[in-house]
Amino acid sequence: MKNVWLTLTRIITAFAVIAISVAVHAWSKTQPTSDFATNADLATPGVDTRFTMEAYEPDTSEVSATQVKEWLELLRAENDGSLVFAQGITNLEQLYAAMAPAEHALLPNYPNPCNPETWIPYQLAEPVDVKVSIYGVDGRLVRTLALGHQEAGTYRSRARAAYWDGRNEVGEPVASGIYFYTLQAGNFTATKKLLIRK
Repeated sequence: MKNVWLTLTRIITAFAVIAISVAVHAWSKTQPTSDFATNADLATPGVDTRFTMEAYEPDTSEVSATQVKEWLELLRAENDGSLVFAQGITNLEQLYAAMAPAEHALLPNYPNPCNPETWIPYQLAEPVDVKVSIYGVDGRLVRTLALGHQEAGTYRSRARAAYWDGRNEVGEPVASGIYFYTLQAGNFTATKKLLIRK
């Protein structure tokens, strides 16, 4: 029973972190874009006091859709019929529905054009082996990024997206120009174009 409560506590904490993140994001959209500290007495000379989401947004990158699904299955198995369990199960079902993409997708890289590094985001509807291949405009393979087995979820942030440093398989910087990147996730394949401008 102790493990169930510990798991329930982790689930509630993860849900609270995500709810706070959503609330902070919604709140920030209502705020003016001027400096966060407008009173000159509060401002410290030489310190940037502008409000940024990066500074206040909780890190939810460690919570995956697969992990939420596992928590949901555990709660359903241990459900004692109480209101706490019912609410926890309902919240996790809503969270899982929001986190799990309906289909695999390759998203646009950023920045594009890049100089030379770039991040290649993608989303997975189910756990699969993932690799990203970079090709030159002539169709020749430049680099393969073997990402291994990935859980279902969205890999959009710099911490989770595929990273390409603008180098070929032997570590040499590639030339400026157009390149194509292909995501292979199980039976899914998609290709997009990127530009390196030095």
